[in-house]
Amino acid sequence: MNEYQREQWDALTLAIEQVGLLNNSRRQTLIDELGPYLAFRKDTDRFLDAHFSVHCTRSCYTNRRSACCSKDGIITFWADVIVNVCCSNESALSRLQEALK
Repeated sequence: MNEYQREQWDALTLAIEQVGLLNNSRRQTLIDELGPYLAFRKDTDRFLDAHFSVHCTRSCYTNRRSACCSKDGIITFWADVIVNVCCSNESALSRLQEALK
């Protein structure tokens, strides 16, 4: 695991632990409040796909550089880690942790 992957793994693991401490009501309230932000992320994803996807894939991802300018790199920001944990099931989170290893 390189330093970049370790940073993401640490953030993801901490987020899973912290969101897991919330009772069902508080977690549902948090999820309910994510709607506008998730819409923003969807719009951003469409923009990146339309204007940057081919370049980023060729220049960074396939050359094993970081994917920091793509939507996949958004997980490095703490708020987005929390959003990803809230919006993902346990299986998806486990697969992500394994991929980061």
